Amino acid sequence: MASQEKVEAVTKGTGLWSCPKQGTYTPGTCELLRVMMKDSKLTKFQQRHIMDTMKRGNTLPLQCSPTSSQRVLPSKPPASAIYLPPILEARSHLRPASLCQANGAYSREQFKPRATRDLEKEKQRLQNIFATGKDKQERKRKPPPVRQANPAPELDRFEELVKEIQERKEFLADMEALGQGRQYRGIILAEISQVEATGKRDECGVRDVSRNKGSAVAEASRSSPPLTSVWALRVPSLIPAFPDALAESTGNGSHRPQEE
Repeated sequence: MASQEKVEAVTKGTGLWSCPKQGTYTPGTCELLRVMMKDSKLTKFQQRHIMDTMKRGNTLPLQCSPTSSQRVLPSKPPASAIYLPPILEARSHLRPASLCQANGAYSREQFKPRATRDLEKEKQRLQNIFATGKDKQERKRKPPPVRQANPAPELDRFEELVKEIQERKEFLADMEALGQGRQYRGIILAEISQVEATGKRDECGVRDVSRNKGSAVAEASRSSPPLTSVWALRVPSLIPAFPDALAESTGNGSHRPQEE
């Protein structure tokens, strides 16, 4: 019984002396494979290798190198998984409420009201903007102040008259040095007397204005010396050293040029 069980366990055609029959390809299959090899543009070596496999009746290879020298490189082994250390537990950085309150995190900002505006003026301003596209109440920039140059100091009227008399006196001295003093002496003396009269007239005008300002000013003007004395004090050294000619010009009221 045991021998029968062993015999039944062995399948037919799988024994030591009985090899399985090789598979055969039909002529149609072989022709189809030839056409496919031509269309796929395989090398001669690849075609010959496939034909030999078909003649032997073996299964067609899945990969075939184009030449005998080229070998299929073994596939790279998969990279080993990188070991990562376990993530450490993060510590919470929460601050206590007392610390937050001490730092002023819960303090509210104080309300600061803005300056009140006139609503009627704002309405009128908005109407002007919609009507004309401009704001009439726009503040115009003030032009920068123009720097005025320092005005030249005004000369005193008396000093100006004294200067004119001094110039005429110097001119007369130059003419006398050239021997022509007799020709210009009368003219210069007349001009000097005219300048003196102008100075006295200006001083009288100043006196009249000061009298109209008030009684205090009037009293001060009364206490001042007479006009001739003031003018003489202002120009004491400019009276020409020609008393006869000066007396002649001032006594007659007008100077007549001397005949040569």
